[in-house]
Amino acid sequence: MKIGIVEDQIFYQRYLADVVTELGFTVACICKDGDEALQACIEQRIDFLLLDLRIPKLHGLEVARCIMEKLPHVRILAFSGEISPYNIKLVETLGILGYLDKSDPSMEDEGFLVEAIKKVARGERCYSPNIEQLRSKIFRSPDAFDKLLSPKKIEILKRIARCMTDEEISEDMDLSAHTIRKHRSEMMQHLNLDTTHALIRYAQKLGLDQTSEDEF
Repeated sequence: MKIGIVEDQIFYQRYLADVVTELGFTVACICKDGDEALQACIEQRIDFLLLDLRIPKLHGLEVARCIMEKLPHVRILAFSGEISPYNIKLVETLGILGYLDKSDPSMEDEGFLVEAIKKVARGERCYSPNIEQLRSKIFRSPDAFDKLLSPKKIEILKRIARCMTDEEISEDMDLSAHTIRKHRSEMMQHLNLDTTHALIRYAQKLGLDQTSEDEF
């Protein structure tokens, strides 16, 4: 199995390479940013991708989406030090099999990482404990953001998370400012929020300020 490693920290690059080599996998490429990853992983036609989501030049989830379009068979184990409900939802939507929080105490145990790699290599899902807990909460809750808001409203909320004005959002999304204000008002009603500041805090807590506006 040919493995691509996408990680901008040299120490962690070497650590991951040592782990997968000991498991008998072939390290096909090691990349430090999103642009490099897209070129190398597709050229090498990797089977498995170890992917840090917070990398330079291109968000890891966009890297995953592009690689999976070219290599539908690829299995991905993603890492991040910044976990949010929105990213968890995107991981599910994209079909990424594994998602680990670098700050989770379980990551201090090399055995946990080894088992996670083995599971994803077999085509099984694997999440670090805190992500699994948050994921379960999101999917059980009738008040989860994706159950209360339409995809269009979520796109607008991404921009609200960055404190963009109605006029700026209007221009960016090619919608009228009146339409943006209407969506903003409806979101506040759906979420039972009284002020725009509360809506911004809600959006940032979801992690919507950590993604690019046209990411997906």
